Amino acid sequence: MVTAAAQRREPVSGFEKTRALVTQNRQALKLGDFVIGVNGMAIQGKPPIELCGKVGETLGIVKQSMQMAIGDFINWLEANYGEQASQVVDYGTFGDDRTVLVWRWVAEKVPLWVRRLAELSFSHHQLVASVDDANEQAIWLQRAIDQKWSTTQLKQAMKDAKVIQNRTSAEKDAQYWLLVQCETEIDLKSLMDRMQQEGRTCRPK
Repeated sequence: MVTAAAQRREPVSGFEKTRALVTQNRQALKLGDFVIGVNGMAIQGKPPIELCGKVGETLGIVKQSMQMAIGDFINWLEANYGEQASQVVDYGTFGDDRTVLVWRWVAEKVPLWVRRLAELSFSHHQLVASVDDANEQAIWLQRAIDQKWSTTQLKQAMKDAKVIQNRTSAEKDAQYWLLVQCETEIDLKSLMDRMQQEGRTCRPK
């Protein structure tokens, strides 16, 4: 038997169904007619092309700044709220503990005015984070931009200049290999790209 309340209930729109699947009842980010959730994005209707362009630009910025932004966020949160910070934000959602610690360290060491994330990768900034002088950090990042250096090339240039230490002969002889299983070729390529950006050797099997 259908109750009067059920009869009065408004039908769920296609967008609301998609939104529910995208967000899974978790916190979501709304950009106009675009909703970003844990499972992706839901789009309501047909937003104007100008808005699409702005959202695309915003997503690009988020992608470029994500690691540094998370580092900034957690550092600020703990400086202002102390132990309360980890009670309201699950750091595990950002990645494993070691990775998040690296992001926080780089964000703390490299000032905002030095950063060049529009032109260089986070890995470039991670390399210069070991330099205490912010002005020198800025010089190395500018050189990397001017010379179009990869992280491997920047690392070597910094070693040649004695800015970072070369490995000892024993360390040079030591090699450690990690076997990683990827489910798809896309996953394999993505992982190899990230590893190569860090100056590591990848050998698909």
